[in-house]
Amino acid sequence: MIKILMCGPLKDSGGVAMHTKNISEALSNSGAQIIFNNTSLNNSTNIAIIDYFIIMWRRTVGLILNSMKLRNEYDIIHIQSSGGIFSFIAALSGSFISTILHKNLVITFHYRPSEKFAINHYRLISFVLNQCDIFFIVSNKQKQIFEKHFPIFSSKLHVIPNGFDANKFKMLDQKLCRSELKLPLDKKILLTVGNLVPEKGQCYLIEAIKEIVKYRTDIICLIIGHSKLKEAFEIMINNLQLSDYVILIGKKPHEEIPLWINGCDLFVLPSLIEGNPTVMFECMGCGKPFVGTKVGGIPEIITSEDYGLLCEPADPEGLAKNLLIALDKEWNVKRIEEYSVQFTWDVISIEILNVYSKIDYIKLMSNKFVRSHED
Repeated sequence: MIKILMCGPLKDSGGVAMHTKNISEALSNSGAQIIFNNTSLNNSTNIAIIDYFIIMWRRTVGLILNSMKLRNEYDIIHIQSSGGIFSFIAALSGSFISTILHKNLVITFHYRPSEKFAINHYRLISFVLNQCDIFFIVSNKQKQIFEKHFPIFSSKLHVIPNGFDANKFKMLDQKLCRSELKLPLDKKILLTVGNLVPEKGQCYLIEAIKEIVKYRTDIICLIIGHSKLKEAFEIMINNLQLSDYVILIGKKPHEEIPLWINGCDLFVLPSLIEGNPTVMFECMGCGKPFVGTKVGGIPEIITSEDYGLLCEPADPEGLAKNLLIALDKEWNVKRIEEYSVQFTWDVISIEILNVYSKIDYIKLMSNKFVRSHED
């Protein structure tokens, strides 16, 4: 049995936290033993100064001390890290303690603007890549970026996409979901889910709806998410006279999202930047077509127009065109659902366990490659 010290955020929301919890559960179900080391505050949205120091402690001294205390209970340290030195510092701490304790080190890197981060923190990333045994990244696009800037560590780079919980995100009766959510049965419903931040591109979706209603008025666009931008979006919706067509739902608990996805006709993600968004897999697990943008790892997943349609980011006209096409198209929802099966957390966990089992070989090949370049 592989014993893993899983170090990552375990708060209720956020992509890295959801990944950490879901992959840990799936790995446990696949036979691994998981010990958690929480690197964040639970249920924290607005971080105060004292909270900042608590998180920094958990990702540095606290992580190191806990790793030493539990050193006889695990074989692998697995760090779930994002970009920004505030998060990546856990990978640095893991690099130090794995060397001291002679433990295998695995890093999963979740960050969308990877190239900028690689350039700005070249030495720190080089140190981590030199110390770790496996460096998981969530898309081939990210892998290309790291191979470009850190070619001697290419053998340590492995692409493991995000996944979804097939027990929660599955096909449900649309009418029943709409009835429970009090949504109209006679409308085509477009849905997007994500924090109301500029990077998610909801403003371009609102502009696209303005174009769509010129051709059909039987649609409603539901935007789930919350932030300080909500007021700005409300003003935008009113100014464009779209109050009958675009509704800001606000924040919803994650366990309720399957109902909303199953209640819609199309799922939309107009992001300007992405890694490998979990919600993309969740919508396909519910048999819903995905309409989005050609950013991050999305084009690596939406490889056929049988699963969805993609346009360039920040292009409301292109987005509107794809949405109009998607609204008229007869989608094979069963085919979408069947395609999504390969991205369940259970499948992803098996891929990770397979890489774990090859660590010694990967380490050997990496050392040979580095020595050959040094010579």
